[in-house]
Amino acid sequence: MTETSLAVIRRLLVERYDELKRRLTRRLGSSELAGEALHDAWLRIAQADSVGVVGNPGNYVFGVAMNAARDRLRNADSRILSAAEVDGLLEIADG
Repeated sequence: MTETSLAVIRRLLVERYDELKRRLTRRLGSSELAGEALHDAWLRIAQADSVGVVGNPGNYVFGVAMNAARDRLRNADSRILSAAEVDGLLEIADG
């Protein structure tokens, strides 16, 4: 797609925000995560120089948002400490 097409994708995200958020909420099970994913999708699309051929811009935006949600979930999982790690940190603090 051309830069003009990126403008179409950006406009679609704004115009269909509520619909996209409902779809994402159903898929993800969280309205908050859906909103954060759409925000991240907006940032990714706004920073893009170009995209390849996009047959369905609505599905493209939904896919970008789903990928953003997956990234958020992965990052959240990596920040959770195990019980052993917490115990180790407490021992250091009590040191």
